[in-house]
Amino acid sequence: MGEDGFVQVSDILNLKAFSKFTLQDILDVVATNNKQRFYLHQRDGSLMIRANQGHSLKVDHLELVPLNHDFDSFIIHGTYMRNWASIRDNGLSRMNRIHIHFTDRLPQNNQVISGIRKNCDLLIFVNFHRARDDGIQFFKAANGVILSEGIGGRILLKYFLKVIHLKYGKEELLYESK
Repeated sequence: MGEDGFVQVSDILNLKAFSKFTLQDILDVVATNNKQRFYLHQRDGSLMIRANQGHSLKVDHLELVPLNHDFDSFIIHGTYMRNWASIRDNGLSRMNRIHIHFTDRLPQNNQVISGIRKNCDLLIFVNFHRARDDGIQFFKAANGVILSEGIGGRILLKYFLKVIHLKYGKEELLYESK
């Protein structure tokens, strides 16, 4: 894998784990992936592929666009109610990834949105300006996902605007900052 996260498609297809797949399979996945996770391009006559986000390895040249003070939308992390106690006590964690994933769009009608799972039942709204003022950086990936390393891999409760549990078609407010 190069510094920019790209790998030759031919190298992937030569791996034993991918021996059942064809170039057309990869092209189809890239074209039809509803979260636009992958990006293809030609380099020196070779077809290259990389993930737009979701890396567990540090990739230095992802062409992430920093969100600056002009950003005026909300930032939402979607997760599950079963995680709320841990998140409340320890904050959002990047876990084994490089970034915590967010979106700036609310899910509607089971719509697929890059940066949020369509079956999540807990929405955490982050106070972008407060977090940014404290040195937390946010970036937008090519597929629209908002990414942040947080501080020490976490974004703490003090940066949350509100937390909503989506319960039986209704919203239950679990937390709101003062």
